[in-house]
Amino acid sequence: MLFVRTATVVAIAIISTIATTDVRTLTAAHNHHLGQKNALQKCRPDPDRRYRRQQILDQMAGILKQSIPKEAIFYSFLHSDWEGNKLRFFVYDLTEPDNIYSEENKRGSSQDSSCIRFVDRHVYHFSPSFIPYSFSHIAFLENGKLKVFKVLNCEGKGDSVDDVVAYLEKKLKDDKQKDEVISRVKDYRKFGYYFTVDDTLVRCSEVVEQPERRSKSRTPA
Repeated sequence: MLFVRTATVVAIAIISTIATTDVRTLTAAHNHHLGQKNALQKCRPDPDRRYRRQQILDQMAGILKQSIPKEAIFYSFLHSDWEGNKLRFFVYDLTEPDNIYSEENKRGSSQDSSCIRFVDRHVYHFSPSFIPYSFSHIAFLENGKLKVFKVLNCEGKGDSVDDVVAYLEKKLKDDKQKDEVISRVKDYRKFGYYFTVDDTLVRCSEVVEQPERRSKSRTPA
């Protein structure tokens, strides 16, 4: 099993075979989930009441699940529970890169290390952590709403980085951090926490396209 936090490009661990790994992984992940739940309960109050931490995380998880096929191989690696309800995913704030939500980040000793903050007009990269289904999405928060660009890393299956950049050029035109944020957006895959088991390819052919995307792709030029 290969773990990579790409923002710092660090290989954390490698396991050469899958034998007996599944049960251990799920057990460890279950413990992480319990720690995550406790950590979120101890977090400082949300800086903006329009963005409730757990509600936004649940919303992001729901959005990610829409692109993943239900019959996905190694489905257990996608989740931290036996029922397949708790998706393993990360969220990176591309406006403030130290503001992170991920399993790996839970291991820090600081209370704030597990308490991502959702801030108005910030840009967030979020994706499942399991590489084969790590379909990247980017969200922009504004006036209590999420504008989401989906499946950026699978050409023809979702939105494009150019779509995101064009949108942010307008939204952040008076923001002093605009150039820095857009630079991170262009390198969004570097800001993430991924893991895999002997499979480093993203399975773009298995993306579940949403109805609005299918209708858009059929619209004549």
